Amino acid sequence: MLISVKNRLVFIASSKTGSTSIEAALASYAEINRTGSPQRKHIGWAAARKEYDFLFDRKNFLPETFFRFGVIREPADWVRSWYNYRRFGKHNALPANMSFEEFWAGDGWVKRIRQKDHFIDEDGICRFNLIIPLERPWHTLPVLLKSLDVADVKPKVKIRVRVICL
Repeated sequence: MLISVKNRLVFIASSKTGSTSIEAALASYAEINRTGSPQRKHIGWAAARKEYDFLFDRKNFLPETFFRFGVIREPADWVRSWYNYRRFGKHNALPANMSFEEFWAGDGWVKRIRQKDHFIDEDGICRFNLIIPLERPWHTLPVLLKSLDVADVKPKVKIRVRVICL
């Protein structure tokens, strides 16, 4: 998650959506940068609003004065990405012989998570200005930043796309 007070931007990073690349590109514009563990960096808007109430409760810095945006991934692709990460990634958190069907059939956390929950207020309403589909973040982001008068941004890290056939 990034907050730029000067540029009035809030970027909420959700998991498995290329958020690390976007954060790397925008980090120099943010006064608040929650990098680190996934639990730290993937904080949702409602939790961020509460944690940074010292900022967002001030009259001159109300949430609606910030351009709030994030990235979301097609849900089936998002779940498959989680399976690939947990099955083939460096953590290897799943049994070596677990199929995707077994992963999905289990009563795992992945079924209880909704990506949209990262972008809603305490009252359950999404008041974000833009949610970018993962399929086109680097087409949308430059247009967004130019309209917000933020200098031209290029990714500082390569966006890796790894396809694993199941």
